[in-house]
Amino acid sequence: MVIRLFLDLTDVHYFGDIPEAPTTSTGHIEDFILFPTDYAFFKPDLDEINTRCGSLLDGGDADFFDVAKCNKLTPWIKERMQMELPTRYKEILTILLDFCNRALELGTGVVIEL
Repeated sequence: MVIRLFLDLTDVHYFGDIPEAPTTSTGHIEDFILFPTDYAFFKPDLDEINTRCGSLLDGGDADFFDVAKCNKLTPWIKERMQMELPTRYKEILTILLDFCNRALELGTGVVIEL
């Protein structure tokens, strides 16, 4: 389970619509590793995330949040962070918001794998 920011999409291979992490070079990605127990935080929010972003995120799946999806996800994260949340989920959403904002600046995207 990982949240992966793509800093650059040059020479990236895709599995379907999802970019894969480069195996031989560094500097193209930044990862935030999730614990298996972190899925429980996301589970109640998945329907809303998928509806807003047109994503297919679910347990055991990955989805690529390109610039368009990051544009839709960012306001949701900000709204969600205004609610009372467990400390760990707030930490995850803070990282996800940072990654989405950076992806928007870079014109890349974020892979979320749960």
